[in-house]
Amino acid sequence: MYSLLIDTHADEVLMVLYKDGIFLHLKSTSSPQNHSTVALSTLHQLLSEKEVNVNDLNEVFVIIGPGSFTGVRIGVVIAKTLTYTLKIPIKTLTTLEMYAVGNNPGSGKLIAIADKKGYYFSIFNQLNEEMSEPNYLSFENFSKHIVEKRLERMVLKDDLKINVDLIFEHMKEKSPLNPHEVNPLYVKSIEIEND
Repeated sequence: MYSLLIDTHADEVLMVLYKDGIFLHLKSTSSPQNHSTVALSTLHQLLSEKEVNVNDLNEVFVIIGPGSFTGVRIGVVIAKTLTYTLKIPIKTLTTLEMYAVGNNPGSGKLIAIADKKGYYFSIFNQLNEEMSEPNYLSFENFSKHIVEKRLERMVLKDDLKINVDLIFEHMKEKSPLNPHEVNPLYVKSIEIEND
């Protein structure tokens, strides 16, 4: 059984292939603001390097955001297209959830990811379940929020790692979704709406 993880939330396109629940291969391509030209070729390289045909895929996991507006959309569209055409399950997780699973599992924490103007963040319990909806605050408001809520245990993106083995274990517990119901997660308005 082959499982595919697609992550396009940041400057890199990340694709991970698992076989029977065991990490098999990872392909990462740096493509700041250029995901549309490298995402499919990254997938093709990942599969061809392990001599796996796209029709051999049995399920797809996709990161639905928050993150790069266009990047997240590209990953979600690829995942939906694969799962719909191959009639295989699709499962989702948020960017923040992905980092929570891979960092100090079993300890409650606030996960925060910075962009140019602020932080995406969410609070997770000891089971890595989100205790708050993903949110976005400017740097200044985020700092105030931390003080007001007395949040002490905080992990920022520079300290975060992606643990592909723990992600797979986490995804086993999730239920598959209808591909038509999978959408990118946006927690802030796009910049053009703010002008």
